[in-house]
Amino acid sequence: MKKQIQINDFLSFNYLLSLKSNPNHTKLAYIVATSNEVNNEYDRTIHVYDGQQSKQMTFLNKETNVEWLNNETLIFSTKRLPSEETLKDETTLYTLSLNGGEAKPTYQLPVNVSSLEIINEDYFLVTATVSLDHPNYYSYSKEKKEKLQNELKKQENYTEITEIPFWFNGTQYIDRFRQRLFLFSTKDKQLTPLTKPTVTISNLVLHPNKKSAYFCGSAYKHKRERISELYHLDLVTLKVEKLNTFSKLSISSIMPLNSGLYLLATDGKVLGMNQNPRLYQLTSNQLIEVTSEIHYGNSVGSDVRLGASQQLLVDEDSFLMITTHDGYTRVEEFSPQVGLKVRFEDQKASIDGIALLNSKLYGIGQFNMNLQELYQLEEYTSIVTKHNTTIDTKFVSTPQKITFESNGCEISGWVLLPKNFDELDKVPAILDIHGGPKTVYGPVYYHEMQVWVNQGYVVMYCNPHGSDGKGDEFSDIRGKYGTIDYEDIMSFVDRVLDKYPTIDKEHLGVTGGSYGGFMTNWIIGHTNRFKAAATQRSISNWTSFYGVSDIGYYFAADQNDADIFSDKGQAKLWYHSPLKYAKNFKTPTLVIHSTDDYRCPIDQGYQLFTALKDRKIDAKMVIFKKENHDLSRSGRPQGRIKRLTEITDWMNKYLK
Repeated sequence: MKKQIQINDFLSFNYLLSLKSNPNHTKLAYIVATSNEVNNEYDRTIHVYDGQQSKQMTFLNKETNVEWLNNETLIFSTKRLPSEETLKDETTLYTLSLNGGEAKPTYQLPVNVSSLEIINEDYFLVTATVSLDHPNYYSYSKEKKEKLQNELKKQENYTEITEIPFWFNGTQYIDRFRQRLFLFSTKDKQLTPLTKPTVTISNLVLHPNKKSAYFCGSAYKHKRERISELYHLDLVTLKVEKLNTFSKLSISSIMPLNSGLYLLATDGKVLGMNQNPRLYQLTSNQLIEVTSEIHYGNSVGSDVRLGASQQLLVDEDSFLMITTHDGYTRVEEFSPQVGLKVRFEDQKASIDGIALLNSKLYGIGQFNMNLQELYQLEEYTSIVTKHNTTIDTKFVSTPQKITFESNGCEISGWVLLPKNFDELDKVPAILDIHGGPKTVYGPVYYHEMQVWVNQGYVVMYCNPHGSDGKGDEFSDIRGKYGTIDYEDIMSFVDRVLDKYPTIDKEHLGVTGGSYGGFMTNWIIGHTNRFKAAATQRSISNWTSFYGVSDIGYYFAADQNDADIFSDKGQAKLWYHSPLKYAKNFKTPTLVIHSTDDYRCPIDQGYQLFTALKDRKIDAKMVIFKKENHDLSRSGRPQGRIKRLTEITDWMNKYLK
């Protein structure tokens, strides 16, 4: 008999991330992370798969990334020694030979490394965080650094900000900090700056020939724009050149192939910041659009991932990328000779990262309601690893798909039924709404949903207008928040109730996070059909959201198609704010928010909670200290247990 899934079962899950192949594609390295409830953190170890078996290579549980120095040597940054813990502005790179021996600290870099690209064993490209106030801090003497640190300690009680965005989710203030590009010589241990400290870089990628590199750069003083410049780095002369893209583009990825340079980019002119990228070829005299919109990346939601793997990889004269399609992902391949084609597709799969091994495509993914494993994707039925067995003996509900027409489009949704559903009578149900809004739900394992199903609830979830994977027109809800998306969701609930009359219509709950939290707030101001609500990391007031979010200075205006500086724009922002409809609130509501959430800052939760209490509605707010917007997915173990327990108890209080 299958056992019941418990809230804390996720503590025994293994999370796979950072998948990378060695230079000749004969081995794969990746990280396996596990929860450490006692220390309230995640332990991480490096594993290597050679085509036959996977072997754990490190055992101190502190490795957060991994690269290949050569075909037989791993390189990674970590803090293994007590002395390294105090080196906040330095990075220790360890190397580990697959032929035997211990990992050893090999390179000490006087910067806080953000990313690493291995040119060869003699030279690395390093992206590191630098301060505009002290851009050459890395070159200071020990005495000069100590003197500066003592001076900075006197300023710990205040912060000066002069730029926007001024903070980033979970990291707090980023004002006057940039990502700078360096060349590191392993022979003479020298760090050479390649870009000006005023330019912050991203999307660094090496050409397959290792003779050049490309990256995006943005130089700004007061406000960082969404548009970046494209740069070329000659690795022979170390000359950096700005390239003409013939248009203002927001670049997602750079793909240097042997036959030409390609970009995934968008101008955002038609559909704003959420417009899907197109594939372009950049030549010396023109920008050529090669394909129409591409649903690049994996946006299938799940709470059993921790960290990321590469979603695009270049292979000589072609590249592979993960794309999202209405609840599932596939891998597509582009070559100048053939164009774009599907390399792998399964409508019950979420591919989280890809790599090549012996010319075959491998990926970390979730298949058929299983937890993450490593798969050979062209023959995925033979799992090549078995890191997760926890749920093998547990009852996992299989998603039942429902499609219906709403607002002129087909909407996809799923229903999870509890064990022996046909034998039950008057079953309560929970509506779960995804974030984004430009993400999707799909038929993959979602722990919180399976917990509720195992407690006797029906769980329902769908992809309304605004969701990813169906094209720009479908995902565009600028200026429409709370209108067609709300109608889609309510129509979905009606369809579920019609199909499953056993569901108790008088005992429905609703929850969601981020955009799902916004929609939960909107719902309780527009209907009383739900008897309990749990809103998480939400937006409740678009007018006060302006300027306090790490993306908010343009996100609020962009998503509401409203000018913050005009009376008409202010009126529109308020019209789409759930708080405007607080006079209609009647639903008992749990408010979940985190102090370090700078995506949807905590004041949004405070305002909603105050309105609920002012209306004398039963409400409770649970505040998570030192957690951020990603609490439900990558928050610390103790916080994740507390969060899911609070939501579950709240639903049980009102729905059972």
